[in-house]
Amino acid sequence: DTLIQASKLIENQVDGVDLNLGCPENIAKKGNYGSFLLSNPTLVVNIVERMVSELNIPITCKIRLMENGHHIPVERRGLSGTIHFCQELERVGCSMICVHARNRNNKGPKTSDSDWNALKRINESVTIPVVANGNISSFRDVIECHTKTGCAGVMSAEALLCDPTLFSTGETNHVTASSVALNYLNYAEQYPPSDFLKVDVFP
Repeated sequence: DTLIQASKLIENQVDGVDLNLGCPENIAKKGNYGSFLLSNPTLVVNIVERMVSELNIPITCKIRLMENGHHIPVERRGLSGTIHFCQELERVGCSMICVHARNRNNKGPKTSDSDWNALKRINESVTIPVVANGNISSFRDVIECHTKTGCAGVMSAEALLCDPTLFSTGETNHVTASSVALNYLNYAEQYPPSDFLKVDVFP
């Protein structure tokens, strides 16, 4: 109910609403959201189904690999497998799924490579677009991930904080750190955050 009420406040101002089921941090555990909500996949599917039926914009989901069943198709195990879960999300009207191909325990010092084989199998199991996430730290990774998984798109998160030009090919976009910084400042002036340093920096 809360998600639908919140979404209705903005549905005429946005192109869609994304349900983020990827956060593995303890604060998400305390609030029962993010990747911890994946422990109750039936609830997630019901939430998405209601959002799809009551909102006039696309609903998308970002998930991690399920701990029970992983990406292996399973039978008579409810929604425990990631593939079955994604198929159920598609069935109730989810428009797109982004998959961070690690489970919620695969983080911090325990972080290991993202499972691109899992991404490939998940992508082949549904007809809606699947976006790959995990192990994307260079443009070469973008190409390799897209080639190996066949996913509709590739997403990067933390690596972009180090290199905002990550998605530039280097062949068509010759950018420098200074030009990126200047572009950022220009955007900050054009779209100033109201509470930036708690003062009106750009009157």
